[in-house]
Amino acid sequence: MPKGTNQKFKLYRLAQIMLEQTDDEHFITMPEIKEELARYDITADRKSIYYTVDAIHNAISENKKIQFQYYQWNVKKEMELRRDGAWYHISPWGLSWDDENYYLVGFDSDAGEIRHYRVDKMLHIRMSDEPREGKEHFRKLDMADYAKKSFGMFGGKEQTVKLLVDNSLAGVIIDRFGKEVMMIPADQENFTVNVTVMVSSVFLGWVFSLGERVKILGPEEVAEKMREEGERLVRQYQRRQQQ
Repeated sequence: MPKGTNQKFKLYRLAQIMLEQTDDEHFITMPEIKEELARYDITADRKSIYYTVDAIHNAISENKKIQFQYYQWNVKKEMELRRDGAWYHISPWGLSWDDENYYLVGFDSDAGEIRHYRVDKMLHIRMSDEPREGKEHFRKLDMADYAKKSFGMFGGKEQTVKLLVDNSLAGVIIDRFGKEVMMIPADQENFTVNVTVMVSSVFLGWVFSLGERVKILGPEEVAEKMREEGERLVRQYQRRQQQ
């Protein structure tokens, strides 16, 4: 298999290596990661995601928090730092693989809850002197169930759906459908985008979760499914209030 083809599976292979060779008490070093990846003809660039993963595992093994900056995409498809470039201070507790992306699962002490971050969007990661927090929260966490609830999205009939989207959600669209997605300005505040998705109640729920900032323009049958789902929810909660 050509080397370029193998490179496409690098994140999958990395997740596989971490799953098979690490746990709460056993860690793998960067040289060992590179050696394992070499078996699949995959190289680890010093600027790549592998070094971020290595830094995360080092912090976990040292029981330390990590600091990093986090970026998102804007409507011009430009990288911009979230929180105006402020540093995130997170206690790393695990890594999760979902939908071709690798995620850090950690405890945010300020928010007092478990949160996840896409590893490829983390910049300038470094280990803190502060000990990790949130052990009790993570001990109660089912990683498989957490990943399923937090990241899973599609399943159903495949269709191309046209959406009207608020500019503020450009990053959400790019993160979900890729930077190659074509976003066409509709007016000064919105753009339209055609996306190929598996239309199901899960997809409709994703659209619903974005509120009035996203509207399904077509096909009409998909828009009708959304209306039916909205009416079903109204009926469901009306019944609960009457009980």
